Amino acid sequence: MKPFFLRLAAILAFIVSAFAGGVAQAQTDPSPQPQPAAIKSDKKDPPSPQPQPVTITADKIGHDAKSGQANAQGNVRIVYGKRTVTGDKAVYNQNTGDGRMDGNAKLTDPKTSISADIAEFNSITTLGTLYRFYAEFEKQYFIRGSRIERLSEAHYKAEDCFLTTCAGQDPDWEFSAGDADVTIEGYAFLKSVVFRAGGRPVFYLPYMIAPAKTKRATGFLIPSPSYSSELGFQIQNQFFWAIAENHDATFSHHYLGKAGNKLGLEYRYILSPSTLGTLNAEYLMETDPDKSADRNLWRVLYDHRQTLPGDVNAVAHINKESEGNVSREYASSITYRARLYTDSYITFTKNWGTRSLLLMARDQASLDPDDAQATRKVPEIKFTNQKERLWSSPFYASLESSYTSFRTETGIDAGKTSYDVDRADFSPVVMLPIPITPYLSASAFAGYRATWYSTPGTSQAVGESFTRNLYNLGASLTGPKIFRIFDTGSEETPQMKHLITPKLSWNYTPGMEVDGENRAKVKVLDEVDSADPVNAVTFQISNDLLGKTILGPDSRQTVSLARLTFSESYDLNEANRTDIPDGDKRPFSSTEVDFTTNPVKWLMLNYRTTYNFYDNMWDSSTLGLGARYADILNVALDRVYQWGGKAGEDSAWDTGYVEVKLPWWRMTADYSVIYNETAKETTNSMARLRYRKECWGVGVSHEQRRITRTDQDGSSRQLDESRTMFTVTLVGVGDVLGGDEPSLARPKL
Repeated sequence: MKPFFLRLAAILAFIVSAFAGGVAQAQTDPSPQPQPAAIKSDKKDPPSPQPQPVTITADKIGHDAKSGQANAQGNVRIVYGKRTVTGDKAVYNQNTGDGRMDGNAKLTDPKTSISADIAEFNSITTLGTLYRFYAEFEKQYFIRGSRIERLSEAHYKAEDCFLTTCAGQDPDWEFSAGDADVTIEGYAFLKSVVFRAGGRPVFYLPYMIAPAKTKRATGFLIPSPSYSSELGFQIQNQFFWAIAENHDATFSHHYLGKAGNKLGLEYRYILSPSTLGTLNAEYLMETDPDKSADRNLWRVLYDHRQTLPGDVNAVAHINKESEGNVSREYASSITYRARLYTDSYITFTKNWGTRSLLLMARDQASLDPDDAQATRKVPEIKFTNQKERLWSSPFYASLESSYTSFRTETGIDAGKTSYDVDRADFSPVVMLPIPITPYLSASAFAGYRATWYSTPGTSQAVGESFTRNLYNLGASLTGPKIFRIFDTGSEETPQMKHLITPKLSWNYTPGMEVDGENRAKVKVLDEVDSADPVNAVTFQISNDLLGKTILGPDSRQTVSLARLTFSESYDLNEANRTDIPDGDKRPFSSTEVDFTTNPVKWLMLNYRTTYNFYDNMWDSSTLGLGARYADILNVALDRVYQWGGKAGEDSAWDTGYVEVKLPWWRMTADYSVIYNETAKETTNSMARLRYRKECWGVGVSHEQRRITRTDQDGSSRQLDESRTMFTVTLVGVGDVLGGDEPSLARPKL
């Protein structure tokens, strides 16, 4: 829970300083919660401003020139700086700055409305006392009390104070303190602390000492309880440590029921505007009695960024896990549970103009115990020259070059194999754009690739270095572009434009007659190694529906309302093959159809599919749908389908999200689901129900998920686990129980 006394201290500081003429602005959210660390600065606080001139008007004013005291009665109005105080009767001494307002004393500004029976203040020292006061702060916080006194710029004492964000005489909830002695940036000493809900006391603390920081503060965060059908009752507690302005840490303890206790650390630092980092670490000593032996599971994630001398950008990303995957089994995030591999790297990058130089070391390892693979690049050096004009000629050129030392492993235990190779690659490309008319253009390119390998990746003798050489060519023709403009009669979008753009392209990489012996020795580790023969023509035609939207009297904007693209390739190598009968040739690729549209604010539809006319079927499709009705209904759907081939099994996954808001009932309900159509089963689902009033809310979420648990001997089993979580929120204060779990899917609109 964000402790109320910290917020109370900040608001009290503002209230008294407002009446007393102070100019310090207290923060409204000084809670001990994890926030990004700030850059440390040696700047000193600015000096306090000088007292503002005071102007008094009233129905009747008397002034003693000798003592400097003014007495005002009837519709008294005191103005100093940007603040105005009104009341029935006032006394003010211009020599000492002492003042007193009696009867209906009130101060109002855009953020605050403060009233009191009596207000005593000093416009020079900014000290003062309010008696029987009531304040509305930022139209959200309501505070009342019998007395509050400002003893110094940061020291306050209050009696019988009540704080709530509920308007009205009988608030749904409120905090109170019998006595409060608060020092801003110090501590709050509170007596008789009571929390009331519905007018009834819920808990009571006779005495409390707590930090009263207006900046990041050390303290405990919101506990998050939950219940798991597999592990039982769980609860997570966190402690935030505000070490300094430029670094902080969060320590966590997550009790996982019968699985044991998981400890966590998040440490963040900012050493300069260009030097910062984050360390996340977890450790779980698993004690599940259903498993044959305990396991020690851990995970480390470290990110560091820094600019070195010479404007060299350095990045370190360390991502490591124990062999028993703690994320796959115990992470609450579906993204972490679905990770396939860890990826750690250190990079040094230097950019200048269109050129860049990269030095990297990288380590990637599979998280699947049944498919162990590891790839290391130690080191990798890349030099890239982006496309730029060759002097004043019509030609453009680009260059990609690299040196990489690969270390790879595949398999486990006795079946483990390794392959190590050093590779140097040099690949320049020359391009020629050919503008023909405003509606028709062409381009051509020619590329060359020379790649040296220290050893073959096939059955040839180890240690025989070789160089693979090949070239590739390409050309494209875009247009002629055809369009028509339509008048819609709409005030928001008066015109729409339908644009049709055909494009014909050709790509060619020679067959194995060009350095085929060396090309056959290459083991493909990434895209540089790929050198399959290509001789294909691709035709694409796109239809764009554009709208001209009026933003203002002299402002227009063109937006894309819909786009429909058809594309298909013809493989000339496949068409000319002679090693199989002509009837088995399949030179045409699957026809790809890609449709995206967002014609109105409440509807979005994306659909991509491919049609294989040889097998007379749609062999893949991806659907993304989003729809919204006012602020009541929100629907999102994603579907991915892939044909498994004649002998394989089709794959289809659905991800759905439905949200219904009933504002007249103050209710919000949503349901998100991940469904495996192939297995006809739901792998993950989450239902959430939330009730929200003006100043408080409650919520409950229930999640069903499919998890994989691994035993000490490496065997794994699939389990269906259900988790239930509760949340209680006080508006303006924060979650006092649990935390809102994110849905499995997100609304599209």
